[in-house]
Amino acid sequence: MAELLTVKQAAERLQCSAATVYQLCATKALPHSRVGLGRGVIRIAAADVDRYLAGRRVEAERRPLRFIR
Repeated sequence: MAELLTVKQAAERLQCSAATVYQLCATKALPHSRVGLGRGVIRIAAADVDRYLAGRRVEAERRPLRFIR
């Protein structure tokens, strides 16, 4: 069974605020599930957090150093 994280746990894992995680969920940038009646609570699979991070990775460019004279 997949490990489900709370918004607070996901925020700690992403090293951001809970508000940012709520925004990522609202814009559907981060897959999540709502559990319970009414609006319920948000649960996020740990694998989805890892996948989100991997998809946002920016590789460094290899450029020659420019020396200032």
